[in-house]
Order: sequence, then C-alpha cells, then structure tokens
Amino acid sequence: MRHYWDMDGAEPRDRERDLARPLREFRYHWTRTGRFSFTGELDPDTGTLIEQLMVPLAAPDATDPSGTPDPRTPAERHGDAFTAIIELAAHTPDLPIKAGERAVATITINLHDLQNTAKTVLLDDGTAQPISVIRRMLCDAKIYPAVLGGDGQVLDLGRSARTAPPSLRRALAIRDRGCTFPGCPLGPKWTDVHHTTHWAHGGTTDPTTCTLTCTRHHRLAHHSNWTITITNNTVYWTPPTLIDPHQKPLRNTAHDPPPTQMRAA
Repeated sequence: MRHYWDMDGAEPRDRERDLARPLREFRYHWTRTGRFSFTGELDPDTGTLIEQLMVPLAAPDATDPSGTPDPRTPAERHGDAFTAIIELAAHTPDLPIKAGERAVATITINLHDLQNTAKTVLLDDGTAQPISVIRRMLCDAKIYPAVLGGDGQVLDLGRSARTAPPSLRRALAIRDRGCTFPGCPLGPKWTDVHHTTHWAHGGTTDPTTCTLTCTRHHRLAHHSNWTITITNNTVYWTPPTLIDPHQKPLRNTAHDPPPTQMRAA
C-alpha cells in the first residue's frame, strides 16, 4: 500500500513545497553572430500551457499557389510560434515599467537615413542593421519628433504619436479579421499594422494603405518580392514570379465566415 500511494518517493511536505515554489529556469546568452540562444526547464503546469499555445501557432501553413507545402522544419515552426507569443506579450499594457515606459526598443534615426534604401544604420547598442530592418521595426511605432544640436543634444522633443492609432487597429480588425497573407489563420491580436507604402516615404496611415499582418508575414512584406495592394476595401497579396509566373493577386480566405447551409424545403 505504501508503494502504491507514494510512487514518486517524495514526502507530502516536499511535494507541497515544490508546488508552492515550482522550479523554473531560463538561461540565455548572445552569440558572437548576434543570435539569442537559450535553454532551461519549467514545471509541468507551465509546460502544458506553453504546449497548448504552441501547437496551433506552429501548425504548417497551407500550400502556396504553386502547391508547395510549408518549407519550415518543425523546429522552425515552433520558433515562429514562440516569437508570435513574445510579440503578443510585448503588446500588452501591463508590462513592467522601466524609466517611465513599458519595455521598448529605442531607435534614433534621421529621416534621410530612414528613406535611404541601401544603407546600414548603427544602433544605440553598437549593432549594425540594414535600413530595411529599421523600416520594418518602425512600420507601426511610437514616433517622437526631435530637434538635435550639432553634438547630439536634444534641443526640442515633440509629443509622441503612434503611426497606427487604436481606432485604426479596430477598423482593420473588422475589415481584415486577422493576418491578410493567403492561408494565414492568425487573428487580429497576433498582428501588426503594416503600411503598404511606408510612412517615411509619404504613405498615409488609413485603411486605404494599411493592413494587418502577423509577425512572420510582416517580415515577408518587407524583405521579399511579395507585394500588397488594397482594392475595393479588399487586401490582395501578389506572389513573386518564382512562385507564380502569372503573379495572380491572392486574397486570404482563412477568416471568411462559413457558407450558409441551404435547407431543403
């Protein structure tokens, strides 16, 4: 009887202590190539929660227009799912405050450099990034207009403004119902606002030029030959010729409501 009821070999008091303060470990470091590497382990409750989040987010994509299945490995799909979870957490207003603001990445750049298409920018932490990466990061960002002196001192700092206000996000959520990339099932809470013409190049911030994209497809919009057009309040993605030589514009139907079933009289 004792063996049956105490199979884990731990004293009841020890089990309660482990439940009160579960062992959760997370270790990370930056590699020489600028990658973020991590290891660790979590308690069963947290592991189950993460698994429940990861499984639907890591599902393979639908086949592309040429019939090619999702090229990502399971590890890559889980990496994209983990990134989507972190991005969602970063959007919550309940994050800890540091220096009076939520956790943020601060990028200081002049408009001329931002408009340049083939430039590398040195960030405040000393890392170099292509300007295309900076434009993606600032596609839907909080902007502070500033006037700097010759030595970089701030002479005047304007009021912050988000390029996509909450009212626009609500309007896009109603229209797009989620990520607009063909076949992507992710809903509005997993998306960013993407400018089809970047605001730094004169693009406006309204439903005629903005759409919702998940983190992964936002990268695709900025760093590939896919193009986005909005016609008659409908968003279309046009694939590159390598995928579709005819470049037929595609609409995401993953968010369409199910068809109404016709009942026989």
